[in-house]
Amino acid sequence: MQYEEKKHFYQAKGFYISCFLGLFAILCVVAVRNQVLNQEESNQNLVAELGEHTIEEGVENQNNQQIQGKNPTVEEKTATENQRNTGESAVAEVTDSPTITEVPTEQTIVTSVPKSDTSITEKKQAEVKEEETVSVLNPGEKEQGLTWPVNGEILMNYSMDKSVYFATLGQYKVNPAILIQGKEGDKVVSACDCKVTKISERSETGLTLVAEANGYKFIYGQLKDIEVKKGDIVKEGSTIGKLNKPSRYYTEEGCNLYFQVKEDGKSVNPLLFLK
Repeated sequence: MQYEEKKHFYQAKGFYISCFLGLFAILCVVAVRNQVLNQEESNQNLVAELGEHTIEEGVENQNNQQIQGKNPTVEEKTATENQRNTGESAVAEVTDSPTITEVPTEQTIVTSVPKSDTSITEKKQAEVKEEETVSVLNPGEKEQGLTWPVNGEILMNYSMDKSVYFATLGQYKVNPAILIQGKEGDKVVSACDCKVTKISERSETGLTLVAEANGYKFIYGQLKDIEVKKGDIVKEGSTIGKLNKPSRYYTEEGCNLYFQVKEDGKSVNPLLFLK
């Protein structure tokens, strides 16, 4: 009885095990088949890519061959043109050779002429320069001229015929005066014997003094501690004030004396009058 039960039990279990093994075998077969198919597809794609690459290389090689086939023709044309140009240049050299031999003699003849002209020009320029340094205030005395109001370098020259760059303003405009470099507190002296006619505060030149003599006006800007007053007669070289900090129009240029000369109401170059 026990044997029959055990036999029946193992037969039932064997059936289930057989079913499980069969299903597992089927799944393995499907998985292997899918892997094979995927491998074949990837191989086909790789072959297709290699085929396209080969085709592209073939086209490039054909193009290169065509270009290389055309190059000899271009080189031959270039060589022909070079030969032609060489021949033309040789002919030109032969034709122009008589003219070249004549050039040195003409140059030698011409070079001797400017020497006398240069010396004459230099003499004239020296005479003009000497005349320009003559003070208009004292035309009969060549050694006379305006005294420098302060000792310093020229930061900005007079320029009424063309505009100059103003660093603080960041723009170009004409300059009717000269800017003489100095330090705050430096003494400013009168450029000549003159009469003080005006003292005022200006936005551009700060505290400004105007003096007159012989029809000329002398304008001193960027001052402080002025020691004279309107109506005073001031001697040449006497102190009229001190240099102040630059106004907001000249902060980039730095501390300077604004010095302007006017003749009959028109600005003129102060450097033509200074000693």
